[in-house]
Amino acid sequence: MEPRVIDRPEKSRYEILADASGFARVLPEPTAADVEPQLAAVLAVSRRPLAARAFGEAAPVAAWKTKPSWVLVASADRPINPGVERYGYERAGKTTVEVDSSHLAMLAQPKAVTGPILAAARPTGH
Repeated sequence: MEPRVIDRPEKSRYEILADASGFARVLPEPTAADVEPQLAAVLAVSRRPLAARAFGEAAPVAAWKTKPSWVLVASADRPINPGVERYGYERAGKTTVEVDSSHLAMLAQPKAVTGPILAAARPTGH
């Protein structure tokens, strides 16, 4: 069975393709725009596919409702719309940090990502 398009958001250049075994990939590869090209190439061919069912499954418990959360918005992200992220995080009352990076901010700008991680690791009194 040939891969089939399971989603192509309006005005998007990307397609989410599902194969016969129920796994999905996003094409073309949109995640590593500001990562060193050799590393981006390795990541593109070694990335595991996403289980297509993940797009329709709801989480059984939303820990963010009762636990403090820190989130990072990559403002140059292409797979996830940064505006949608900002809206959701603001609505949920999350501590938000923004970095000018692609989807793979942890590789492109690791120092910018460690700050929120260290802040989240500090005791919060909850």
